[in-house]
Amino acid sequence: MHIYIRILIALLLLTWTAGIFAEFIIPSGSPAQVSLPFLNIAYSNVCHQNSAKAIVFGVHHSLVCSRCSGIYIGASLMSILVIFVKVNLRSDLKRWMPAAIVLPMLADVIFYKAGLYEYSKNAAFFTGLLSGSAGFLYILDAFKNFINEYYRKKEL
Repeated sequence: MHIYIRILIALLLLTWTAGIFAEFIIPSGSPAQVSLPFLNIAYSNVCHQNSAKAIVFGVHHSLVCSRCSGIYIGASLMSILVIFVKVNLRSDLKRWMPAAIVLPMLADVIFYKAGLYEYSKNAAFFTGLLSGSAGFLYILDAFKNFINEYYRKKEL
């Protein structure tokens, strides 16, 4: 995959990830604050947005929960890494990777729902971070395969 495509993907993910912290980024009283309700609606399509589970600094909170924040940050960081490091998933990894990606996050959710421990923003964030970074690699690999197949068919 060409570097400019990897850079474009990273920029798009970084923009999306920055949006979840819009309350922290946009200065109070700024005309840009008009965008907050629209961003809130956009992120409500991908997260339950329970404010008790959001990342909070002072009076500001993220527009998604800790787990979703971890997912987006993990994917963004991995997208930056793949600009500089070529990553190819072996075929044996592709078989078990989806289950391994979600296992820690699934365990965290199940243990919390079962009442084995209280909700932890840190645990949610770090299981999201793991899932986001590994999930990005899996999705990027599928995207590469799609592009390669497209160009292969185009040449026929």
